[in-house]
Amino acid sequence: MKISFSTLLSSFLFFACSINAQAQNVVSDTVAVSTERTILVKVTGVGCSNDVRSIAANVEKLDGVNACTVIKKAAITRYEVSFDPAIVSEEAIHAAVEATPGCSNQASRPYQVKT
Repeated sequence: MKISFSTLLSSFLFFACSINAQAQNVVSDTVAVSTERTILVKVTGVGCSNDVRSIAANVEKLDGVNACTVIKKAAITRYEVSFDPAIVSEEAIHAAVEATPGCSNQASRPYQVKT
């Protein structure tokens, strides 16, 4: 059985292109690494369940914040915030907490981030 040079060359080019395409897929899959970060935010001034929900909702409005979950409601309420630091900073998250209006008085800003 004779294999011509052009058949051999075509087969080689086909496999080379196939391997190159697979390598590009691996590289593009590798680049999509998550940069998500999770922090604990301690907040004072939280008095009721509505306060807890209002703060979480205000933080979750920020671009780059994936979740804001209350961990413990107490004198110092703790929130776990998952976010992308390439989009939003910790300072912006803290500012959103402190900018949340009070439950009983919408003009007040009673919540403070404890650092």
